[in-house]
Amino acid sequence: SDELVKLDRKFHHRIGEACGNSLLTSLIEVLMDAMVNPRRSLMRLRTQAGASWSDHTRIMEAIRSGDADLAEDAMCNHIENVRRNIIALRDGKFDI
Repeated sequence: SDELVKLDRKFHHRIGEACGNSLLTSLIEVLMDAMVNPRRSLMRLRTQAGASWSDHTRIMEAIRSGDADLAEDAMCNHIENVRRNIIALRDGKFDI
């Protein structure tokens, strides 16, 4: 799961870099640091790691297509999925 967390961090970092916005890249780094433990716990769950991979795939496909609205929707969906999963993890709704 540590390798998945590293790959997840790298994915988000590269998105920030591709935007050319150093503030966004810094914010992503702060968020990744703050969320390392919940992300590690979620990545231990095969279904959650797979869901994250699917979200990332949708984001990349939208970026590659040049459709900014689709990329934004995919990223917002991913953020909401992560938020919901962290709350479920906090509330003991996942067995780790």
